Amino acid sequence: MISSGYALPPPAYGIVCDIDVQGHSPIKQKARRIPLRHLKQLYELLKGLLKAGLIAFSDSPWTSPIVIVLKKNGVDIRLCIDYKMVNSVTAILEYAMPLVGDLLTDMEKYLWYCSLDAASGFWVGMMPQRARKISAFVCALGHFEWLRMPFGFKNAPMIYQRIDNALWGFVQPRGGWSAFAERVRMAEAADAAVSGSPTDAAIHGRTRFEADLECSDIPDSLSAVVNDPRGDMFVSGEADQSSLVPVFGRRSFVDDICFGGESFDSCLETLDRLLSRFKECRISVSFTKSMFVQPTVDFLSHAVSRGGLRADATLKAIAELSFPKTKKGVQAFLGALNYYSRFIQDFAVYGAALDQVREEDFGPGGDRSTAQRSFKALQTKVADAPILKHFDEAKEVHVMLFANEWALSTTLMQEHDGVMHPVRFCGRVLKDNEVNYHPAEKEVLALILLLNPCYTQLAGRMIHAYIRFSPLGWINTSKTLFGRSPQFAVMLSPWHLVVHRVTEDDSAFAQLLHSTITNFVGLDKALQRVAPPSKRTPMVRMDPELLYARLPNDHRGFVLLFDGSVKTPKHEGYGNSQAYGATDLVIVGDSRLAIQQSLGVIECLKESLLTQLNIHRELVARFQSVRYLHVTREYNASADSLTGGTLAAKEAKTTLTEESKNKLEQLNRIHEVIYERPNQEVSQVCTLRTLSEDMVTQRGTFFDFALKPRFITAITRQQTQATKKRVRFADTHDENSEALPMEAEPPDRPNDAITESSHAENGEISPGVTERPPSAEDVDPLKVQEELRRRVGRARDEELRWANLKSVLKGESSRLGYKAAREAWKMVADLC
Repeated sequence: MISSGYALPPPAYGIVCDIDVQGHSPIKQKARRIPLRHLKQLYELLKGLLKAGLIAFSDSPWTSPIVIVLKKNGVDIRLCIDYKMVNSVTAILEYAMPLVGDLLTDMEKYLWYCSLDAASGFWVGMMPQRARKISAFVCALGHFEWLRMPFGFKNAPMIYQRIDNALWGFVQPRGGWSAFAERVRMAEAADAAVSGSPTDAAIHGRTRFEADLECSDIPDSLSAVVNDPRGDMFVSGEADQSSLVPVFGRRSFVDDICFGGESFDSCLETLDRLLSRFKECRISVSFTKSMFVQPTVDFLSHAVSRGGLRADATLKAIAELSFPKTKKGVQAFLGALNYYSRFIQDFAVYGAALDQVREEDFGPGGDRSTAQRSFKALQTKVADAPILKHFDEAKEVHVMLFANEWALSTTLMQEHDGVMHPVRFCGRVLKDNEVNYHPAEKEVLALILLLNPCYTQLAGRMIHAYIRFSPLGWINTSKTLFGRSPQFAVMLSPWHLVVHRVTEDDSAFAQLLHSTITNFVGLDKALQRVAPPSKRTPMVRMDPELLYARLPNDHRGFVLLFDGSVKTPKHEGYGNSQAYGATDLVIVGDSRLAIQQSLGVIECLKESLLTQLNIHRELVARFQSVRYLHVTREYNASADSLTGGTLAAKEAKTTLTEESKNKLEQLNRIHEVIYERPNQEVSQVCTLRTLSEDMVTQRGTFFDFALKPRFITAITRQQTQATKKRVRFADTHDENSEALPMEAEPPDRPNDAITESSHAENGEISPGVTERPPSAEDVDPLKVQEELRRRVGRARDEELRWANLKSVLKGESSRLGYKAAREAWKMVADLC
C-alpha cells in the first residue's frame, strides 16, 4: 500500500501510454504554492510513489504544476497534475468512448448484479521514455516524472478504454500472453537485483543531485521492454489465441465494470470468467470498492436494480445547497445536474434562467429573483427524483411532448400496472432561430429530440405521442414543398406515430400518469415565474407603452417617409422632418427587433447596423419626443407598395401622382391602430324636447315613417373609424384631405322627419343636455344583417389569404408561393 490511501497495482501486459506533442518545444511552468498543512502528507505520498516505482526524479525540460485535492473523507489528499498546457499541444487519440445512456440500457433482464472497480485505474499503463519526460511535474519538494500512466492526460481515458475492450479477446501481445508475461517478469527481476546491489558510487558517496541525475539517466530493464516496439499490443499485437470465452454481458466505462445474471449461479459464473481475463492481462480489482452479486449495485453514479434506475444518493445533498454567489458557481450547479438530467422532468425549462444569469446580476442592484426561483424549483425536483423504469420491449411506447417559449421537454413512458411510469426525460433550450417557431413545430422538435438518443430502442415500434396541438397529425399528409413541414415530414417518415391530442378538460389522461410525472396541461402559466430573460429574441418583457404608441383621436399628423422610398444618406430620411417644423415624432414599423434595439432594450451585434443605429439615436435626440408603434405586416401595406414601386422604377427618388397617393390612402391602415381606442361605455342621456304646435302637426306617425320609402346604408366599423381618423401627406392641402367619402345622401328627405340640425336651428334642445345618438332601432335590423353578410362574404372571396387557405385545404398548395403557403399553413394550425 502507498501512503494517503493509494493502492499499488502491477503494470498490465501490453499497455503503453505514449504522448505525441507533434514536435512542440518543451513547456516549463513554475511550481505552485502548497498549503503548509498539506506539505507533510505530500511528502509521504511522494515518498511512497518513489518507493513503489510509479515516479522517479527527473531532469526533463517539461514541467507542469501540481494541484492538491482532498478526498471524500476530508483528510487524505489526492495528487493531481495540471496538464492543461501539455494537453493543448497533444495529438488526440481517435478512439470512440461508449455513451453512458447506452451502458444503462437492457438491465431489466437481470436479477443479480456485480459492479467492479479497477484498482488505481490509470496506473496499470507503462510509459515510454518520451512520455516520461513530457509527464514531468514540479512542486516544492522536487522535480519528478511518471513511470506509469498518470491521471490528467486527455488521452488517458481512451487508452484505458482500449484495455477494457481488449478483454473481448480481439488482440494479444506478439508471441502470446504467456511469452510477454515472461519477458516482463525477467525485466522486473533484473531491476530488483540492480537496485539491491551496492555500486562503486554508493561506496564512495554521492551528493543528492548526483543520485537524482543518475536515477533519471540510467534506463532499467522494464523500460527497455516498454520502449520496445513489441511492448504495445495495439501497435504490434496479433489475434488473440486464448481459450478464454469473452464476457459479452458486461458493460465497462474506463475503470468501472458492471454485469448481471438471471440467477445467482449465472452471475457467479460470469464473474469467474471475467476475473480469469483480468488475471491474464494482469489487471487488479479493488475489493473495497466493488460489489459482488447484489440485487442493487452502484454503476456510473447510478443505483441499478431490477426495478429500475435511481440517481446516486449523494444527489440529495444538492437540495441543501444555498444559491451560488458567482456565475461560476451557477455553472457548476448546472453541470452537476446535467449528468442526471434524465431523472429531472423539464430540466431545460427550469434551468434556462440559470443558464442566462450574468456576472453583473451578482453585483449591487442585480436582479436574481427569477434565477433563485429556478434554483429552488430544481432543488425540489432533485429531491423528488423518480425511479426510472427499464425500457421493456414487450410494452407499448408513450411519449408526452411539451414546448413553451424558451425550451423543449419530452417524457418517455411505459405502462406498468395501469399507470404510466417514466423511462427517461429529455429536454433542451430553444435556439435563437427556433424561438419564433409555431407551438406545433416546437412539439415536433421535442419529438425529434427524443428519437435521436433512443433510436435503438424505438426504431420500428409504434409510438403514442400526446400533444397539445393537432397539426402534428397532418405533417405526414402535407403536400406543400416549402417551409419546415416537408423537412419534419422527411425526418418523421420512418416512424409510426399515433397522435393523441390532450385538452385541459381531459381528466382521463391525468389519471394515467404516475405521481412523479407532471402533466403538461396548464403548465405554461405556472412556468411564467421562472421564465428566463431574453436571448436577443422577442421574449423581452418591456413596458407596452414603449412599444405601442397611441395618439389622441383628434390628432392630425403628416406622413413624412416610407421605408425604402428615399435614400437615407442622401436625403437625410426622417431627420429632414425638422424642416417641416415637426417636434414630436412617431416611428411606425413592423420590425419589433429594430424598435427594441432603438430603445436600447437589446443589443445590436452586427457592426454595419450598429453604425446606422448610432446615427438614428443622434437624429431622434433633436426632437422633443420620439415614440414607436409596432404594427404587423398587414398594417404596413402602404410602405411595401411604395418600396416596390421605387425599386421597380430604379430611381433614387420618385414623385407620386394623385392616383398613387389615392392608392396609398386606401392601403394605409396605420390609422386603425395608432389612435387611442374610444371608451367602451357611452353614457346614455335622455333628451327632453319641447315642440311647438306647428311642429306637432308636421310630425308624422310611426306608420307614416314606416310606409314611406327610405334609403338604408350599412357601413362597417372600420369605415366608421376611418371618417374620424386621417393621416395626411406633407404636400397635400387641408381641403383635399377631408373625411373619406361616405355613402351619398338620400335624394329626398321626408319633411316630417325631424333631424338634429333642425332642432338645433330652432333652439328646441335644452341647453347643456346631450342628445342621444342614433341606434340600431332606427333601421330595419334584418336589412342591416343581410347587407353585412353580403359584404363580409365578398371581402372574404376577394382577400388573398382566405383564397390561399382554401387552396391549402383543397390540397392545391403547390401552386402557391413559399411565403403564401407558409402563412396559409399557419392559419390552418391556428384554426385546428
